[in-house]
Amino acid sequence: MRLTPLFLGATVVSLAVAARAQQPQATPQVSKIVATPEAIRMKAGDTVDLKITALDAQGNAIPGAQVMVFGPMGAFAWNAGRITAMKAGRYEAMAAAFAGGQPVMLQIPLTITWPALSKLAIVPDSGRLYTDVTLGHRVKGWNVGGTERPAADIAVTWRSSSPSVASVDRFGNVTGIKPGTATISAQSEGVSSDLRYTVAPNPVSKIDIGIKEDAIHTGDVVHLLATARRVWHRWTWSRR
Repeated sequence: MRLTPLFLGATVVSLAVAARAQQPQATPQVSKIVATPEAIRMKAGDTVDLKITALDAQGNAIPGAQVMVFGPMGAFAWNAGRITAMKAGRYEAMAAAFAGGQPVMLQIPLTITWPALSKLAIVPDSGRLYTDVTLGHRVKGWNVGGTERPAADIAVTWRSSSPSVASVDRFGNVTGIKPGTATISAQSEGVSSDLRYTVAPNPVSKIDIGIKEDAIHTGDVVHLLATARRVWHRWTWSRR
């Protein structure tokens, strides 16, 4: 069979088109990232959509571009286009996208607040409150929904119903002043908790400090031994 020039030219063109079709297309490089929304404000425990779109130099979306979002550990989690808030604070969520080149980065402002407090509890140090004795206290709080809030993120106001009996400072340290009863209160965000104390007379009136070592040299660790004692009054009777 003999090909005419016209048929031969068509065959060459078809082969060229087929060859170009078989060649892998160059993957466009990411030129810009767009986040929707551009900034996020949410409460801890909530989950919202976060769409990250990779664009080429012409502003076209790049299908199949690899995208990831990351940030401070424990602040939030991102999975399959959704972000879940974990801890209150102001953060920068970092988005990265790449497709056949160096990744392009984008910072996304993220503000996470705590849900409202629903419950507060006072946790005292062990021991009984005597006069001239100080006991430390801390609080535990739970958000609406039942999740526990870190104590460091609870702003507490401490009060005593009878400061002359038992005083309390802004850190929750309660000191017995004189025998009697007093109620210690912790308040935060409109939620409160109370703890009632009966201050007893201090049975210890003297503390002896002793040193176990017979000799002490520079740089030695000295072990002190404290002994609490009561002072008993001795009465002397005489006849006349």
